[in-house]
This record gives sequence, C-alpha cells and structure tokens, in this order.
Amino acid sequence: MLEALWAAGTIALLWLLVALVRLVSLEALLWPCGVMILSGLALGVPTGVQYHLVLRRGLKASGALPKRWWLNPTALHKLLSPLALRSLQPWFSLGALGFVLAMIGCVVLSVAVIIAFRQL
Repeated sequence: MLEALWAAGTIALLWLLVALVRLVSLEALLWPCGVMILSGLALGVPTGVQYHLVLRRGLKASGALPKRWWLNPTALHKLLSPLALRSLQPWFSLGALGFVLAMIGCVVLSVAVIIAFRQL
C-alpha cells in the first residue's frame, strides 16, 4: 500500500512538473536548474566523501569492515555502534540532500529540453 502511494505521488509530481515546465520557457529554466545542479553537487560530493570516510572509520572500529563495503553502505549502518551511527547521520543526510537537489535540477531541465525540442 505504501509503495502504491509513493508511485502515485511520483506520477502526480511528474505530471505537475510537465505542466509547470510548459508554462516557463527553456531559457528561463537554464540558470535556476544549473544553479540547483551545481549547488547539489557542491553539497553532495564533499559530504558524500565525508560520509564514506566516517562510515569506514566506524566499521573498522567495530571490526566489521567487509570487502567492497562502499557498494551498499546503507546496509552496513546496522553494524555500527549507536555513537558511530549518530556521528554518521548528519553526513548521510547532507549528502542525500545534495543528491536530491542535483537530481531535481536534472529532471526539471531534462523535461524542459524534451518539451522544447518536441515543439520544434
């Protein structure tokens, strides 16, 4: 049931996005989307690196540093002590925020470009 709500919400947001992009020209979206993408990357990349460094340190301290730990790092959160998890959480959240910001900018810009080229 929860997955169905997420899917319906995502579809509704995409429809809203298409409707909004049709109201604003591609040229008007270039700078805001570019700033959003670059801001997201500027926030997400350094905090993502710090997240991985803090996670590695926490896993190593607990003696549970598996090979290829970076491939699915969130699954390893359960192996951390509560203190290590608490120190990891801000980096995880900031990295996720940066990622989401960059992805929203990319999606809005992509939809705007697709709509602009379909109107040619």
